[in-house]
Amino acid sequence: MSKLSALIKRYNNPLKSKGFSAYDEIEASKKWAEYSLDEIKIKNLMKTATYSEKFDAEKALIIVRRKIDYMYRHKNFELSAATLYYKKLRSEEHTSEL
Repeated sequence: MSKLSALIKRYNNPLKSKGFSAYDEIEASKKWAEYSLDEIKIKNLMKTATYSEKFDAEKALIIVRRKIDYMYRHKNFELSAATLYYKKLRSEEHTSEL
């Protein structure tokens, strides 16, 4: 399974049935950073994807963008914390690629 297929399945899986978290318990800053990285990964992987994979990837991008917007508007969202967490995840990603 390719990286793009895994990301697509993560967001387009019709069978996923996760429990809901209480609104006040959502760590919006961390989720925003994670979704932002996934959006970048999907966009980069779409460059080498097949024609049919691009349609599924675009569906996943719509869902990811919706989740990013939701987390950004959430009352627990803090831009400074989200930025720090994003940079941390990004640096971990680059060190794992080496």
